Amino acid sequence: MDVNSLYTSITHEKGIAASKLLLENSGKSTTYVRLCIDLLRLVLYENYFLYEDTYYVQCQGTAMGSNVAPAYANAYMNSFEESFVYTDIRYEKHTKCYLRYIDDIFFIWTGSIDILQAFHQTLNSIYPELQFTMHFDPTQISFLDTLVRKDDQGLLSTDLFCKPTDCNSLLHYSSSHPKATRNSLPCSQFTRVARIVSDPEILPTRLEDMSQKFRERRYPQNLLDREKTRAPQPPPVSPSNTSVNRVPFVHTFHPFMPKVERVINKHWSLLRKAYPNITSFSEPPLMCNRRAPNIRDKLVRADIGSLRPTTTQTTLTPHRTGTFPCLNCASCSNVIKSDSVTHPRTDDLAVCRQLPFPVMHCEITHYTISIATTVRFVTFQRYRYDIAVSDTQQRSGILLRIVRRSRSYGTFFHRWISRCHR
Repeated sequence: MDVNSLYTSITHEKGIAASKLLLENSGKSTTYVRLCIDLLRLVLYENYFLYEDTYYVQCQGTAMGSNVAPAYANAYMNSFEESFVYTDIRYEKHTKCYLRYIDDIFFIWTGSIDILQAFHQTLNSIYPELQFTMHFDPTQISFLDTLVRKDDQGLLSTDLFCKPTDCNSLLHYSSSHPKATRNSLPCSQFTRVARIVSDPEILPTRLEDMSQKFRERRYPQNLLDREKTRAPQPPPVSPSNTSVNRVPFVHTFHPFMPKVERVINKHWSLLRKAYPNITSFSEPPLMCNRRAPNIRDKLVRADIGSLRPTTTQTTLTPHRTGTFPCLNCASCSNVIKSDSVTHPRTDDLAVCRQLPFPVMHCEITHYTISIATTVRFVTFQRYRYDIAVSDTQQRSGILLRIVRRSRSYGTFFHRWISRCHR
């Protein structure tokens, strides 16, 4: 059983009351509880967002990506269960096991199906905004990534469960992540499989299936063999790090950062000897990686901007047609000032002409492309890039992306396109 759209179904006052009750029962001071509730009200009631040209305020529920959302939803569900679930006579009589992970609920029911459906209808009738969806089966049921089965003797067994739409989304081994992170993924996934699969005869098959997924993501075979052998064994308990005075060295991850880390640790004794009274310098710093910007950060924007076309001039000078440097990037020296763009190999011509908004007509693809007033040029060495149309909408039209097709030479432009039509 699961809750339909739990995060967006919690009314503010009920969620705040449940959170306040949980904080008060935890033994926190009155000042601490009041501060947390004030901050929670700020997060809930000032949750506004911009779509197209209008600002909206979320009047019910909390944002899906908010850091407070899981704890807020758990506090609300805890209050709901203590008030309406645990006190139900049918729950006390027919429920042998009850587990919940945020909005997903797993329980073992010993009563009849009619009593179970009546119990489900009762839960749905308490709050109109809070509705439960129930799935039941006398032999097997899935919960998160676990499939629970009951055999003929009434014994339960667990197996790994994957949705039909599941795809191999494991981190690629060539991804720009710390090596320790990439090497630890097989160990964690194999350990997860070994903990979930209870049948020792099925376990080798599930481990091999997981190993195949890692091979598709280009993980070395020797790493997979080593971690797969260790998976059925319980992982060693690492000693807890009791040091709290280590200086955090937070940096954006780069493949060369391990060399920097070795240099810092090698010469850290200089700081320790120069400042013996500073306890934070007694141990080397704690190296922390910050995720570097990726392609998604560059392409995806929360604010898509206005969808209404505008011809408002944003510069003091008249619009210029043609190609010219923006004077704000390292590629400006490679820009050829002209009113047309010529392919270096095929001599195909793309002519820029004046319209109510800046437009370039491409004679190659026969698309009329509205571009921004300032066009930045970048150099792609030894590759030919052709224009391809993508259905991703950005601002007032279609996004054009540059796609590598074949080897060539030359300078090509790479720019977000604001409108594209035939």
